[in-house]
Amino acid sequence: MEDTIPTFSVPRIALTVLVILLLLSLSVSVFLGYQNLKLQKQIFNKGGISFTYPQDWYVQTLTNTDLKIFLKNEPFTIPYKSEVYTPISISKVSELESEFTSDSTKIEELTIDGKRATQISGLNKGPINEGEYGVDTFIHLNNKLLVVSLTDKTFQSVYDKIISSIKIED
Repeated sequence: MEDTIPTFSVPRIALTVLVILLLLSLSVSVFLGYQNLKLQKQIFNKGGISFTYPQDWYVQTLTNTDLKIFLKNEPFTIPYKSEVYTPISISKVSELESEFTSDSTKIEELTIDGKRATQISGLNKGPINEGEYGVDTFIHLNNKLLVVSLTDKTFQSVYDKIISSIKIED
């Protein structure tokens, strides 16, 4: 009696399903990799200040000041020795100056990277965005204030993440 090896064949439909599942798995892996790349953050580090911001945002600084940083979710340029309107900005100033209407203002004391900070939010009375919601966070440094400003409520979550990631070198 001869030994025979049993043979079986995989139906064509099973092969098709297997190929589809493999392609679907590959697609999901590529998509998740892309999403992970988008979630990565960039790190800004200059003038003793560092913070993280979304990878798809753009940062410009003014060179004629102690520190003036502008952040925006699309490419932009700063006119020579001038400022520009962006949803989030960071600067060093000598004194506390707020442009909010007094009846809408909320003041909160915070600690950011071990430093005392004051956050003021409310409706703006400034010339550019009068009547719109804004937030200024004043971080008290030795002889200056670091001001982180939000002028577009749409970007509140980005602003909060920048605030929470700020590191200050003494």
